[in-house]
Amino acid sequence: MKIVSDAFEQRIEKVEEALPPQMKGQARRLVQRAMMTLTRNAELGKCPLQDFVRIVIEAAELGLAIDGKLAWAVRFKSTWQLIVSYQGLVAVARRGGVLKDVFGDVVCENDYFEAWREGATSHLKHRIDLGKRSRGEVVAAYAVFVLPDGGWRYELMNREELDKIQQRAPSKSGPWSTDRPEMQKKSVIRRGMKLYSDDPGVARALEVDDRAAELERLEAEPAAAPPPDGRQSLRSGAPRPPAALEPANGHGEGAPAGGPPEAPAQPAPPEMTQEQSEEALALDDWLADRFQRVGAADGEPELDAVLAEADAQRDWIGKANHAKVARAVGERRKQLAAQPRERPEADF
Repeated sequence: MKIVSDAFEQRIEKVEEALPPQMKGQARRLVQRAMMTLTRNAELGKCPLQDFVRIVIEAAELGLAIDGKLAWAVRFKSTWQLIVSYQGLVAVARRGGVLKDVFGDVVCENDYFEAWREGATSHLKHRIDLGKRSRGEVVAAYAVFVLPDGGWRYELMNREELDKIQQRAPSKSGPWSTDRPEMQKKSVIRRGMKLYSDDPGVARALEVDDRAAELERLEAEPAAAPPPDGRQSLRSGAPRPPAALEPANGHGEGAPAGGPPEAPAQPAPPEMTQEQSEEALALDDWLADRFQRVGAADGEPELDAVLAEADAQRDWIGKANHAKVARAVGERRKQLAAQPRERPEADF
């Protein structure tokens, strides 16, 4: 664990810079919570060092810690990514002051539920009959958004809308199959949260969620694949062996009886040198800084400057990372273009 501690000690100022204004001074606390999660989660120990540092800094930008409740480091086929839970989205909105509270629930066929609006006034009644043996199938999900002035509004999605969102999720064994009610609540909360995306923190949290969803669509579904050759895992400080050398089940066997034969063993990749590790972390620092600047940009000049820097460093950062920066710049331009502009006063 010392290599991880040393990496964060060298970048504690970077974590502090990423924090939102109301969270300044809490960088060490967030890092300590992330380290505590790491010690308790064996799977997280397989995360490459530079990915874990990047994800902790991205979470810090939202004022969140990698604690397995509000934010996670999740493994996909080709990389590790930050995932924000719906509770994390709510925490960002509350901390930013755009919302006082947010809560949601699913509506089942045996519940009593009514929701309607009269002009600007919202009405919602939801009662659960605990005397019934079963609440029945989920028929809808709703979220209530409490505003700073005490007013509130609701967002409602019926079963058809929820099912369409589930169908767009490519993973057949992910949270939509294991935690469907929670994902249904997240769906309606997320849709309602878009109304408050003019807040930088909420916009960034939704952007992180979109990025993870897009990656999942591209990769079909998250899989327990090893990181690219030569990348250090957090727990051992050494590269992980190829997938063919790892047991596929808890009995030390490469595959279940009758399953496909094991791939031939491959030699382990060479251990990453200290110089290579520092170079990888330097690249992650560079990318984190540019993504942070893109998220905070409020005009074309700042975005043009970031894109020019990415063009100048294309050979170093690589084609894929250059494309990520360009995509982030494009998304930020769309957000800025969608923001309402103040009308100039008429000069009479």
